[in-house]
Amino acid sequence: MYNNTGSVEGNITIRYVTTGCSQYDLVLLRSVLALYGTQGNATWDYHRTQDVDLVIIGSEIAPAQIETLLHTKIRLGQAVLIANNAVIASSRHQLFLCPSPPHARQLVERLKEIEDFIRQQRIHLAIPSRFERNEYLESNPIKLVQWPSPELLADDRDFWRFATMLSASPITLDDAATRFACPREKIREFLYELHRTGFAQPLAQEDMPPALPAKPENTKRSGLKGLFQRIRMSLGLQTDMTS
Repeated sequence: MYNNTGSVEGNITIRYVTTGCSQYDLVLLRSVLALYGTQGNATWDYHRTQDVDLVIIGSEIAPAQIETLLHTKIRLGQAVLIANNAVIASSRHQLFLCPSPPHARQLVERLKEIEDFIRQQRIHLAIPSRFERNEYLESNPIKLVQWPSPELLADDRDFWRFATMLSASPITLDDAATRFACPREKIREFLYELHRTGFAQPLAQEDMPPALPAKPENTKRSGLKGLFQRIRMSLGLQTDMTS
């Protein structure tokens, strides 16, 4: 997501892009943004690229295409405002719905919700977690607490394989890089996204479950030897076995 340097507590800048908007959608949107922006809470900047905080989907996108658009073009972490009457199956928290044609009051309510969402998201990103410190990222095990969302896995075979490995037991980045045929930085970014989105959490060494005691290697051999001795005794044979 676009990393804005504006103040999280005061005025923030929100970059947005539109797609599939009718002329009515655009005129209403620009009018509402101009009026809403005078409150001094946020500055709304239109951009033509997808490197933005907010994607606005208008009424001219066919409902059947929206889920595909969300899956293939909307990056994880971006807010999405859908001014469309499509029935959306996804319930991701960064989705905001507004009926079409949108009304000014409804649009203002959604913009306020979006501003609050982006502000809280930036506050969260501004607070360094222990996972982001090198000593935790490099050496502490990561535990999967919930299977990742399809959006996070993104149909990437490496992500699916690594999530399966992680679901079996906690693992460190170093161990994963050794055992998993995948670039280290790709694993690091995936682990960070798992943590940021709440699907995984780092464990301190003291949080790790105790390892099971290793069985002596000669346990099986000793058991067989005792069995053979009892059989020989029952047959009245010599019981002195040196091997």
